[in-house]
Amino acid sequence: MRMRKFVAFALAALTALPVYGQPKGRIAQNVLFSDYELDSTTYIYVCAVNRLGHVLGTGVMQPQRVTTVGSSTTVTGVTVAESPFGSVAVGDELLFNLDGVLTWKYVQARASADSITVGPDAINLGDGREGTRGYPFHYFIRTSGAGADQCAIQVSDFRNVTISVAVTQMVATSIDAQVECRLKGSVSTWIIVGSDNFTGVDGTMFLMDPAEYQECRLGLKINTDDGNDLTTNAEKITAVVRGTY
Repeated sequence: MRMRKFVAFALAALTALPVYGQPKGRIAQNVLFSDYELDSTTYIYVCAVNRLGHVLGTGVMQPQRVTTVGSSTTVTGVTVAESPFGSVAVGDELLFNLDGVLTWKYVQARASADSITVGPDAINLGDGREGTRGYPFHYFIRTSGAGADQCAIQVSDFRNVTISVAVTQMVATSIDAQVECRLKGSVSTWIIVGSDNFTGVDGTMFLMDPAEYQECRLGLKINTDDGNDLTTNAEKITAVVRGTY
């Protein structure tokens, strides 16, 4: 998929807050959401967070191991009734460390606390170094809404931050995306620092210099949905946030 636009924000060159203990150049990257089906005709904010509500943070550790039969979208617990997916819901993001390779998947469907279907494609958890022992994972909880603090991403710890948005399927006439930033705290007003409009399958990247603002977030809204969200009539939108210390 080609990158249609590259939107750069030249913010004031103020000094960002120092981050002690983080080596320069270290990258933090998390999936905000995967294959999201958008229905809202007003701006909504969607993201995956840990239990502290942080987007760029460590996910919830799930030590119970899970596996697949070969390469598959069906992921099950290695030990029966351990309920590795007891706290996982549809839309949540899963992060696996497969022998040193960080791999993201999301929950497409949840059959039980011991079995889920992942997307957007298959994963192989049964043939790696761990063999039949399977792998543990971290998960991030999907949340959405239009509140003043919804999906605020702490950006002032980084030298630069990007948010990439990809629309891989859409039926609506168009989709609007905008990035808003503010000083930390709900007493500060959100300022629109970049926007884009999608009229078909496409992608864009927002580049932010976090020197002026402390928090940013991605808003989305749909323009004239067809009202049928089943299979091929569902929008599929994925967004990734990446910060460099």
